[in-house]
Amino acid sequence: MFVAVEGGGYTFIEKQRYDWKNGDLFQLPIKPDGVTFQHFNASETEAALLIAAEPNLAATTGVDRACGFEQLEAAPEYK
Repeated sequence: MFVAVEGGGYTFIEKQRYDWKNGDLFQLPIKPDGVTFQHFNASETEAALLIAAEPNLAATTGVDRACGFEQLEAAPEYK
């Protein structure tokens, strides 16, 4: 997710142009092989400020790959 905090500009996502301005919120598409994008400031004199946020996916894409573990029964040797 991106938030345009100041200024304005445009972003190319997979060769398609998307304009944004102060206060806009936009998200990059999620694709299996990733996505190619590039941001541009529309002004030569004013700054543009984007803030990016992404979820912490370590728990779902880490070693366990979002596996669930559950104990079906106690081991016979366990006392």
